[in-house]
Amino acid sequence: MCRKVLNSYEAAEFLRLPLPSLYVLVAKREIPFIKAGKRRLRFFEDDLVGYLEEKRVAPMVSRAS
Repeated sequence: MCRKVLNSYEAAEFLRLPLPSLYVLVAKREIPFIKAGKRRLRFFEDDLVGYLEEKRVAPMVSRAS
């Protein structure tokens, strides 16, 4: 299986976040990443989808009185 790998710019665009916000998530270790070398970060696209799914909030069900 071939997993799509994204760099920091692509990951930020995928998540629709500013690049500094992505770096904050990395620093807090809230998002899965790969450290490729000293300063390069890489992200698997399916890991980012999983991160988004974890943050998803279910809609509230209204109860009729």
